[in-house]
Amino acid sequence: MWENVGVNVSGENPPPPIESFETAGLREILVNNLKKANYTKPTPIQKHAIPAGLQGRDIMGCAQTGSGKTAAFLIPIMHELLENPGEIVTGQCAQPEVII
Repeated sequence: MWENVGVNVSGENPPPPIESFETAGLREILVNNLKKANYTKPTPIQKHAIPAGLQGRDIMGCAQTGSGKTAAFLIPIMHELLENPGEIVTGQCAQPEVII
């Protein structure tokens, strides 16, 4: 369904798109949960936004409803929170870790 959707990417040296969640460098627990949620392969916006998000880049995306934008933004965030729990686990007071 999404294979023929065109994507325009801008910015300096954007990372290459991913072809699968398994090869994206995500935490195994995150990949396993994506499978459980029936995410079989990334949509066009996810192919480009996930690697950019994993590099800590700003992302601005415009895509059709149902194209996977929310997951495209949240998957790198969940990966980072799993990789570096930091004050989420050890802090004494709650504070925001991300802004969407």
